[in-house]
Amino acid sequence: MVSTRYSTVLQLATPLLIAGCLSVDPPARTESASRENSLATAASTIGGTIYPYWQPVAGQALDIAGGALYAGGPATAYYVGIYGSPYNNRIYKWQPDEPYSGNFSQISGGGSALDVDDNGTVWMIGMNGLVYFYNNPGPNSNWGSMGAYSPRDIGAGGGAVFTIGSVWVSNYRDFAIYKFDGTSDFKRVAGGGQRIAVDAEGYPFIVNSAGEIWRGTKDGMGWGHIQPDIFANDIAISGSGSNYRIWAVSRTPLGTDKDFKIYYKDSDKNYWIELGSGGGTRISTDKEGRPWIANSVRDIYRIPYTL
Repeated sequence: MVSTRYSTVLQLATPLLIAGCLSVDPPARTESASRENSLATAASTIGGTIYPYWQPVAGQALDIAGGALYAGGPATAYYVGIYGSPYNNRIYKWQPDEPYSGNFSQISGGGSALDVDDNGTVWMIGMNGLVYFYNNPGPNSNWGSMGAYSPRDIGAGGGAVFTIGSVWVSNYRDFAIYKFDGTSDFKRVAGGGQRIAVDAEGYPFIVNSAGEIWRGTKDGMGWGHIQPDIFANDIAISGSGSNYRIWAVSRTPLGTDKDFKIYYKDSDKNYWIELGSGGGTRISTDKEGRPWIANSVRDIYRIPYTL
């Protein structure tokens, strides 16, 4: 994800473990992350509720990623959409006409998941399990590719690219984490998870099978637990370094649909803010720190202003 600025210098939610002191095993499941607790968020962790306007956007998304159109350029977003069959996913790009309008148009390529870094490079997991990349891709772009152990999710920012792979770690609930070595390969790092996001300085954040959120060192060899727990299904990061905001699709159901409540937490706060007017299954943020979501029926919404 890419950065947005805040007015104060914020501190980490928890100290990071020293790099190199963790094995490749994932952060342990805590007692607080029982199945029962993971289905709802404790009231004591919520600092309030706001009701922003979620603007509907035309499109049907399996995954969504916000970022920058190019280095120094305007905010944008991309999504993975099904075209014809689950094996023929297409990629769509937001053409902004700010402040409140724009539209998605199809570009070249197809895949299962994607992210956008702060220089406008899109990193995509192809249907064949390879990782593809292109800066500010268009309808006729020829994507570069590299092997990456058939990853399940990908996150990019600050010159770093991390993936959640397909190899189980020792708890048989989470998958190994890999970092791009800057040349042609992805190297395994510590920990395990289900979903991953990266801030604009290259710090990775993961959600594990217990719904816990962990923040990593830049090399991915040390992880600190973000508390209090929100028990998340997906996350996005705006801001960077010690001044960041975590956006989470929680595990708290919203109404009778298969969508889940959305929250955010600033790094200097010990509570979460609920976004009371919307729910979804996937979340991302653009260059300006504005959230984009896809819900259980693949509809796309965004908040067209900065909270």
